Amino acid sequence: MVTVVVLVITAGLCAGGVTALRWVEVQRAEQQSVEPPTAGVDVEVAAARMRLVGHEVSSRGFLAADEQLVISSEVAGRIDGQFVEASDRVEKGGVLFEIDRALREMAVEKAKADVARMRSDLHEAQVHWQRVARLEETDSAPPIEVLEVQSAVERSKAMVRAAEVALSEAELVLDKTTIRSPVSGVVAGVLARQGEFASIGHPLAEVIVTDRVRLTVQLNDREVVSIGPGDTVEVSVSALPGEVFAGEILRIFPRATLDSRKFEVEIGISNPDGRLRPGFFAEARITPGRGSSEGGEGVREILTIPRLAVQELHRQEYCFVVVRRAGESVDRARWTLIETLPILTDPQSVQVVSGLEAGERVITLGHLHVTHDTVVRVVE
Repeated sequence: MVTVVVLVITAGLCAGGVTALRWVEVQRAEQQSVEPPTAGVDVEVAAARMRLVGHEVSSRGFLAADEQLVISSEVAGRIDGQFVEASDRVEKGGVLFEIDRALREMAVEKAKADVARMRSDLHEAQVHWQRVARLEETDSAPPIEVLEVQSAVERSKAMVRAAEVALSEAELVLDKTTIRSPVSGVVAGVLARQGEFASIGHPLAEVIVTDRVRLTVQLNDREVVSIGPGDTVEVSVSALPGEVFAGEILRIFPRATLDSRKFEVEIGISNPDGRLRPGFFAEARITPGRGSSEGGEGVREILTIPRLAVQELHRQEYCFVVVRRAGESVDRARWTLIETLPILTDPQSVQVVSGLEAGERVITLGHLHVTHDTVVRVVE
C-alpha cells in the first residue's frame, strides 16, 4: 500500500509540473501576441543621408620642425660661457656659447701690433726711397743702392699685406669663438656644458624652428596622382581634439619608397603660436586642387549621420536605429554596429562606412536611456 501511494503522488506531481510549464508557455505566447503599450522613451532622431563632399585623401604621420639644426664648434678650446638651456627661445644671431675668447682676443691684439710695426717699416722704407730718388735725379745715387731701396720698399709692402691677412684671420677666429644661432627658434637640447673642451666640429646645441612645422605622409599611386603642390590640407592632432589646422602641400617626392612602395608628401603648417609641437601624431586630409563643387573629379558622395548618434563600447562604434516591427504600432530601438570616419569639413557629422543604409533613422538624443528593443517615442 505504501508503494502504491508514493507512485500515485509522484505521478500527480509530474502531471502538475507539466501543466505548470504549459501554463507558463501559454502565458508567454499570449503576452507576445498582445500589442505592447504605446508609452516609451522620448528620443530625437535623424535620417542617414547621402551627401556630396569634396574628394579627400587622408593619411597620418608625426609632426616635425620646419628646420632642425645641430650647432657645432668651428674652433677648438675650452667652453668659457654657456648662455642657453633646453626650451629657451633664441633669436637669429643670439649668443649660445663662447669658446676660449680671451686667448683669441690676445691673438688679435698681437696681429694688430704686427700690422702697425710692418706699416711703420714700410713708411721708413718709403721715406728712404724718396731720398734716394732725389739723389738719382742728379745721378748722385749709385744704381745698386737704388735697386736695394726699391726692393726694401716692395718687401715692406708684402710684409704689411701678410700682417693684415694674419689680422683678418685672427679676427675671424675670434668671431668664431662666439657661437651664435643661425635662425630664430627654440633650443631643443644642449649637447655641451661650460668648462668642457670642444674640438672643431663638436656638437654644442640643437635648435629647431617651430614657427612652421612639417608633416610627411605616405600615399599610394592612386591617391598621389590627384594632388599637387599648393593643394590645401586640413590637419588635426590627437593632442588637440576638435581643432583643425590649415596647411598646404610643399612637395611630392618623385619616387616611391622601397619598403612601402608609397610616395612621400611633405606638408607645411603655419604655427605662429607654437601650439603644434614636433612629435605630435597628426592626420592630414588633402583636398585636391582639381574638381568642382557640383560633382567633378574632386567630389564624391558619402553616407552621413550626426556625430551625436555615434556611441562607443570597447572601441567598437554603434548606434540605435528606430524600427517598427510588422504588426506593431510602436517604434523600438535596435542596437546596430557601425563603422565611421570623421569629416573634417563638418565636425558635427561623420561618414558611415558600414552598418547603415540611407534613410534609416538613428537616435541622436535620448539614446542613453534606451537599450536594444526598448520602446521609444520619436519627438519632432
